[in-house]
Amino acid sequence: MKDTSVSDMEASAIAETAGIPLGALRSARPFEAPVPSAALDGVSGLLIGGSAWSVFEEIPCYDAFVALLHEARRRRLPMFGICFGAQAIAHVFGGRVVRDHDRAEYGTIDVHREDDVDDLFAELPLRFRAQAWHQDRIVQLPAGAAAAAWSQDAVLQAFAFRDAPIWGVQFHPERTRETFEKLLETRPAPCEAHPIERIRASLVPTPRAASLLARFVRYAQR
Repeated sequence: MKDTSVSDMEASAIAETAGIPLGALRSARPFEAPVPSAALDGVSGLLIGGSAWSVFEEIPCYDAFVALLHEARRRRLPMFGICFGAQAIAHVFGGRVVRDHDRAEYGTIDVHREDDVDDLFAELPLRFRAQAWHQDRIVQLPAGAAAAAWSQDAVLQAFAFRDAPIWGVQFHPERTRETFEKLLETRPAPCEAHPIERIRASLVPTPRAASLLARFVRYAQR
């Protein structure tokens, strides 16, 4: 079975980067057991992290996951998707995600944002660096969503909905250089074209990308 959960390391990284106590982060593993809509009660925001799954695969308990996202949007609960989470938001609400080995990205990448973006992304510089690990990418956004950032290979890196508090990023704002290096100690190379040594050599600090999580938390808690 694929590892579909938010690992303890990922949860800790998200909490630390977002500036909240780990105990304040209520986590769920939606592809191990269905998560009911009642799980959204008392929650100030919904953050959807990474996964080994692709949104176009047969994912266990996916119908309940889709219903959860629709209910969160109906409640206008702030949502923030990371990597798979961004792809899932796009897919669930009418966009399209594809497998693209030629544009796979691993390690630290360069990102440039659009000039006209909402407040969550507006504090980012026009050029910044971020940590990445993906071979799937969003090729079509849902209606009502707008691109906010791209990588050098024209891979969509961030988006925002105009009519709802929903954002997604293809990169990993929760990862620092140090946590990424620790992850690489146990993770195998994704393919021959991207050996672990090359990924490790690319890593640099990415504080600008990391700042997004704290801003999302501030928005969700207001």
